[in-house]
Amino acid sequence: STDHLTLAWGRDYSDVPPVTGVCVGGSQHRLSVSVDVLPLEQ
Repeated sequence: STDHLTLAWGRDYSDVPPVTGVCVGGSQHRLSVSVDVLPLEQ
């Protein structure tokens, strides 16, 4: 099926969190994320 994608595989959430680290700075932050998906050529 093409209804979903596996982006990460781990034992639990701490193995594959979408964002890790520490953000230091001013009071306003913006995160922008994009993903391009292309079919495999066989």
